[in-house]
Amino acid sequence: MKPQFEESQFAVFFQDDLSRRKHGPIQLAPIGQVLEAKVGFDLGGWVPRAHPMWSVLHSAPLPGLSRRAWNPSLDQTAAVTSKALNVFFQFKRPHHLYRPNATYFANLGGPYWRFYVDRTENPGSLPQHEMLEQLEMRTAGFGVVRYVSPICHTYAKLEALCDSSALLEECVYVAPTRFAPDHTTCAYTSATSMIVNPDPEPTSADTWSDVHGTLAEMATNATDIDELIGRTGEVARALGARQPDQLRYPWRLPRRLTPETRTLLQSYLPVAELLFRNRLEWLVAIAPDE
Repeated sequence: MKPQFEESQFAVFFQDDLSRRKHGPIQLAPIGQVLEAKVGFDLGGWVPRAHPMWSVLHSAPLPGLSRRAWNPSLDQTAAVTSKALNVFFQFKRPHHLYRPNATYFANLGGPYWRFYVDRTENPGSLPQHEMLEQLEMRTAGFGVVRYVSPICHTYAKLEALCDSSALLEECVYVAPTRFAPDHTTCAYTSATSMIVNPDPEPTSADTWSDVHGTLAEMATNATDIDELIGRTGEVARALGARQPDQLRYPWRLPRRLTPETRTLLQSYLPVAELLFRNRLEWLVAIAPDE
């Protein structure tokens, strides 16, 4: 189930709750969309020592560091504060997976939330996730870099958490370096119950029949298009693809396809495109409708 709020709405509620806690002055440094492509995060800030945010992050208060230290490549005229920052947040909206055939339903003991990190190509800069990994290492001991995602998916719940000054505690905070190379998924039910870096499921793909059967099964079990992409990514890894996070979807399919053909194409097109881009000999051709 898709989230019922925009990322920007989550960001505003989060900042509101962060600022209303009365534990000394807090300075926020929001990042615009243009600069986000160059720094990788949505919100920076300097949080005082007594602020409950440090307890939520399970971190001792950190001194922060200047812009020149956390991103020396930024132009000095860039629209971002020159003050020291000690927290860096990248906001994520979660999907809600509630059906028993969802990938990690059994592992997490029921319905769960899930977000993906962005490893896609970023013209003129590194992929966002790589920037965040570098930022985390560059600021070690001086600041905290975290993905932030709420433990809810409805607008009403998000608003209620903010109104009751409980949103900070009802989020998951994940360090970028917790994601191993090529992994993109965080599934969770609470701040302490999560699966980061789920291993690809073993896949036998010796023949076309093996691939066809495996992908068809995954397509049938997928609860939504995002779940489908996640599952076919596992096959892509098993077949040797190195960057299954670079999938582009959805594909436009001819209208007059049979349901069986449509299901098959929707299940293996992500893998086909990915393997082709990785110079593996897998070509797919679709004749247009007459």
